[in-house]
Amino acid sequence: MEPNLQAPPWRGNIFAGILLGIGCQIATIVLSLLMMMSGNQNLALSIVFWGITQYLLVLPLRAVLLKRGQHRTAKGLLIMSFIGLLLCSLCGALFFIPSNWQPRLAG
Repeated sequence: MEPNLQAPPWRGNIFAGILLGIGCQIATIVLSLLMMMSGNQNLALSIVFWGITQYLLVLPLRAVLLKRGQHRTAKGLLIMSFIGLLLCSLCGALFFIPSNWQPRLAG
């Protein structure tokens, strides 16, 4: 009986997916800034939602990675996109909540 000398299939790298996620976030920010500079107010709202609009790039890229069998790279891509979404939510809260707003406690 001969040992199986075939290498296991390459399933990708989580760090490669994280780098792809960072690239998607940078691309989305640049596109949003270009739209903002165009002067159209409806397009300018995309800078506010860049954490959500990045999924226009992430989801098709994830589908391609899964089709190629690079499951770990797709996992890293999703990890980075979720981190980007959380950062976008934090920045939105910091910039769009009025500075004189105070929480109202019951009582």
